[in-house]
Amino acid sequence: MDKYKISIVTPMYNCEKYIVDCLNSVFAQDFDSFEIIVIDDCSEDKSYEVAMQNFGHLDNVTILKHETNTGQWKSVEDGVKIACGKYIRILHADDVFMPNALKPLYEIAEHFNADVVHEIAKYGSKDEGGAIRNGSPVEVYVHDNSPVDKITLMPYDMNERVKDWFERGTFVDCMFNLFRREFLIENKIPYIESGGNFLFVFFWLMKAKVYVKIPYASYIYRANPTSVSNVKRNFNYVGEVIEDMIDVINVLDKYFEEEEFFKDKKYLRELIKIEATAVNDLHCLKRLRFYDSTKEAGGGYKKNFTKSSKAA
Repeated sequence: MDKYKISIVTPMYNCEKYIVDCLNSVFAQDFDSFEIIVIDDCSEDKSYEVAMQNFGHLDNVTILKHETNTGQWKSVEDGVKIACGKYIRILHADDVFMPNALKPLYEIAEHFNADVVHEIAKYGSKDEGGAIRNGSPVEVYVHDNSPVDKITLMPYDMNERVKDWFERGTFVDCMFNLFRREFLIENKIPYIESGGNFLFVFFWLMKAKVYVKIPYASYIYRANPTSVSNVKRNFNYVGEVIEDMIDVINVLDKYFEEEEFFKDKKYLRELIKIEATAVNDLHCLKRLRFYDSTKEAGGGYKKNFTKSSKAA
C-alpha cells in the first residue's frame, strides 16, 4: 500500500531565493497526504543548506544532493524512483503551487483511475517564455493548443495521440500533470536531459490508456535567472546535446520496433525523430544565446482561459 497519496518531486538548482516559497506552497494545500522529495543537482549557491535548514527536520520531506551535476531530468528520475506516493506531481524549485494544486487532481485521478491528469493552463505573464518576474502582471494562460472546457477523458487512439503531439495539443512541460507512479515505472517513460519534456510527453501520450484533460490552472511559473534553463552554456554543451539527440533517436527506434502501431509507418517514424531532435536544436541554440525564444518549442500560448480555478 502506498504511504502517501501524492509525492511531490522537486528538482533544484540555484534556487536559494525561491525554495522556501516553493515548499511552503505545498504545505499550504488543503490536502495533507503528501511527501516532498527535493533533489539538489549540485547548486552553486546555498539552495541545499536553505532547504535543509527550513524543511530538513520534517518527516515527510526528503532532501538529497547529487555529487555531480547531472541535469534536472536525472533529478526527476531519482525522485520518482524513491517516491512512496500513489501519484507523482513535479514542482520546480523556483515555482509555486496555488492552494488547490493537489486535492482536485487527486480526486479526478481516483474517479477515472487515471494514468495522467493534465491541466491545460498555468499562471504566468506576458514576458518572453511566459514566466513571472518581479513586477510582471500575473495572468492565466492556456498553453494547450487543444484545450477543453470541461473535465474530459481523452480517447485512446494512437493516430489522434500522435497528431496531438505534433500539434502541441497537450503542452509538453511535465509540471502540469499528475502521474500515477506505477504508470511511469511500468512503462519506463524515458528521462533524457536536452529537450526532455518533448520526448517525455510523447511517451506518456502513447502509453497512457486513461488520460484526463481538465480546464484548470494551479501552477505558478516564475522566472529564475540562475536556473539551469537560463544559464548561458559554452560550446561544450553542443557535444552534450548531440549525445542526447543520439539517445533520443535510439530510444525512439527501440520503441518503434516494439510498438505494433508504428511497425508499418516508416515515414511517420522518421518524422517523429526529426521533430524530437529539432526541439533539442532549439534548446541548444537558446542556451548558447543564438536563439532567444521558447515559443516554437512550446507551441505558443492561447489567452482564452476563463475558468482558471474550476475543474468542473
